[in-house]
Amino acid sequence: MTPAPLPSATFTGLRTGLHLLLVGLTVLAVVRVFVVDEGDAFAVLVLAIIFLATYALGGWIVRRASTGLWLLLLTVEWFGLMWLTPEAGYLVFPLFFLYLHALSPRLGPAAVIASAILAVVGIGAHDGFTVGLPRALRRVPRTPASDR
Repeated sequence: MTPAPLPSATFTGLRTGLHLLLVGLTVLAVVRVFVVDEGDAFAVLVLAIIFLATYALGGWIVRRASTGLWLLLLTVEWFGLMWLTPEAGYLVFPLFFLYLHALSPRLGPAAVIASAILAVVGIGAHDGFTVGLPRALRRVPRTPASDR
């Protein structure tokens, strides 16, 4: 019996980048909630820890149950985070790569499309739906014409 080949440097680099992206975006969502003081910061922190733990335990969950269960747990936890803070919506990007890598050629793209729609709706529910300037820029107070 021959041993399985080691992953290539490219695969290892991509996997490391995915881990860093997912952790970084999760930390961003948590820090943002504490800095801006919007929403329930404790709930976001707890759910983010659960999300990262589920991600870290992915290999164990896949060996014990299935890849589909692991991705379903991550997706539900991601949606819960997005419900609490719009910055969690950006976690959809690393999830795209997980869906495409772990699911079949038919289910992967379907999961990407469905999660993209959920992300747009989730972020829009927090920030409003607009074409053009983001909410933060629309709030800039205008000076009266007499001040010019």
